Amino acid sequence: MKYQTLICAVLIAPLIALAETEALKTFKAGERVKASEVNANFELIKKIADDAAQAAADAGSFDGLNDVYEGVTSDDAQASSSGMRFGAQGESIRQVARPSQFGFSAQNSNDDTVIPCSEDDPNCVITGDLAEVTCDGTPHRLAGVLSSTFANASFLKVRIKGDCVESMLVTRGSAFFSKPGSRASITAVGDQAVLSVGHYVHFENIDINGRLTAARGSMLILEKDVKIVKDQYKEGNVSGDLGLYAVEGAFVKMGRNVTIEGSAVIQNNATLNLYGDGISISSNLTVNGGMAESNSEYVAGVGNVLSGFTTPSINIVNGGKANFKNGSFNIGFINVATNSSFNVSTVGGTPISSLETGGIWISRGSSFNLYGLKELTVTQESTEFGVGTIALWDNSIGQMTIENDESIPRMQLDAGSYLRLAPKDGAQLTVGSLALGYGASLTSNNGEANSNIVVTNSLSANYNSFIQFGTVEVQSGAAVDIGKGCETKGVQGDLCN
Repeated sequence: MKYQTLICAVLIAPLIALAETEALKTFKAGERVKASEVNANFELIKKIADDAAQAAADAGSFDGLNDVYEGVTSDDAQASSSGMRFGAQGESIRQVARPSQFGFSAQNSNDDTVIPCSEDDPNCVITGDLAEVTCDGTPHRLAGVLSSTFANASFLKVRIKGDCVESMLVTRGSAFFSKPGSRASITAVGDQAVLSVGHYVHFENIDINGRLTAARGSMLILEKDVKIVKDQYKEGNVSGDLGLYAVEGAFVKMGRNVTIEGSAVIQNNATLNLYGDGISISSNLTVNGGMAESNSEYVAGVGNVLSGFTTPSINIVNGGKANFKNGSFNIGFINVATNSSFNVSTVGGTPISSLETGGIWISRGSSFNLYGLKELTVTQESTEFGVGTIALWDNSIGQMTIENDESIPRMQLDAGSYLRLAPKDGAQLTVGSLALGYGASLTSNNGEANSNIVVTNSLSANYNSFIQFGTVEVQSGAAVDIGKGCETKGVQGDLCN
């Protein structure tokens, strides 16, 4: 396992060498200058710059992160000098506050004390870019690690044992993990356990008891075997069950086997990537002006892993976007509002994606697209408004590519909304109740002779609604109320006659 040399020592070395062996040639005004002397100066400057750039690149290496997690590094690598021990938390930590609509803050109170590891403490050791920490409930031990003047690697790997009690601001590239066969944790002092700002921060094989916040362009990676538990009844809690909050252009990735016991909010141009299976959010996911994406991912030694995501509800609002591809998605209720979009699709050949939901509600100029689904299941188990219904309201649009025969309890189009069907190989959609409100439209690109939608219970069509000829078939015994639609010539003659 390769450990990096301290960056400060490497950066200073070329300057020391310059002072001892070579010096820049200084020219006086009016003095004749030889080209060879000027070129020599340029070459020396270039050498110093190249050496410094290489030192910075070496210190910022991500090499060995996987090795550390897998436990192949030497456990007896200990630092013996004070130069490898942790210092106290920097004063700058206390001066950084976290502004947001929730009032989150990473400030420690004046009574908070960061206790640095002493030179004789075997529970805190830094070797190169690896920090090994054993926590015993003493507050802010990890914060002291991050701000130590001796943790010089630009990307610091922190292997944890025990439970660390923190309200930690992370403003440097770092990774937090525990070895396989063990399980470390970070527990919030108050409401928030970790706030990452502007850097790459990695978590793996660890429990987080409190909120994780990613802000100001931070890349927060929940790579594998991460569990966030947000206790909404904990004293001092200011944000209910909010376990993950991403804002201000932050990027969050959830990999394999990641669980949030609570809710998650992605907003203000932040992005959430669900690239793995076994991902779940126990309360709800809100995408407020941000983006959520999901896709399959190749995992070394495993192969291509389909995305797998479960949550009771998802709210996509205020220009938010959700694009879910190549996976299995179980979402109790889907609410898409105010110029937002929701898409589930298969990218590639044979359909592999599936969606199970208790209802889809699209409103206020929003859209949805279901394309290439192996299976679509709309149940009546959701407790939300619009249970068992696919509904489009307020000039919203949707498209459904039907690969196989499917069944939906209710479908409702209203207030100028539009739904287009794209069935394949004569696939049919059975709908219990189909209702078209004022100005709603239903069309199809079906080239087959049979209809696309078979209505079993009731069909209604209001003024200025439109149903394309041959698209809908009404079974015998179903209630029909389409007089207003026929009167305004929108409902085609095959139904009106």
